[in-house]
This record gives sequence, C-alpha cells and structure tokens, in this order.
Amino acid sequence: MSQLVGANCTRSVMSNLHQNPSPISLRKTGMHPNPSRSVQRAGSITVYGADKREFFSFTLIAFALAGFFLFKVSLLSFYGSEGYAERLTIFQSGTVIEKLCARLLDVDPITAALSMLVSVFV
Repeated sequence: MSQLVGANCTRSVMSNLHQNPSPISLRKTGMHPNPSRSVQRAGSITVYGADKREFFSFTLIAFALAGFFLFKVSLLSFYGSEGYAERLTIFQSGTVIEKLCARLLDVDPITAALSMLVSVFV
C-alpha cells in the first residue's frame, strides 16, 4: 500500500490497481469516482467547483408546450368537435379557474389540424 503514495507508483502497481480497485487506492491515485476533486501523484489535492447550470431550461418549456398541445389534440380527437365544444361550454360557465382552463383549451388552428391528422390514424 505504501507503494501507491507519491511519485514511486509504478506501472505494475497501477495495472494491479485497475484489476482490483479499492476506494482508498482510487483516492490515492486521483482516479476516484467523485469528479469534484482529485489527488495528484505528488499528493496535491485539486478541488473543482460545481458546474454552472441554467436556472431556466428552454427545452423543458418546449416539452411542456408540446405535451399540452398533445393533450388538447388527444381530447379533441377523442370527443370530436361537437363533444369537445359542449365540454368547453360547461367549463366557461364555471369558476374563474375553469374559465381560464376553458380559454387555454379552446380550439385553435394548430390543434384542429393536428386533431384531423390524429383522427385518421385512430
């Protein structure tokens, strides 16, 4: 074990290390699975900072919008235009939240076109 410390680490010791690595020996050679820090052969420790991540992901918004349109299209193709309109009128006569949902779920040209495409396959 003392052969792993410092610059005296030979290739045979390193090859044995790769065959049967232990957490302690991985830390001493700088190959520990924790990428935020590493121990160099001379014994110096390097600590890396956390990656900067975006607070607001635009791909998440895109997937949420696509899921919402898919939900609207599936409802419109399942109920049909008349049944969907009846359900929207029920929502429009409800509370403020139901009116908001009815406005969001209202049929727009994109939803109508996609619903016609989906109804062909369903």
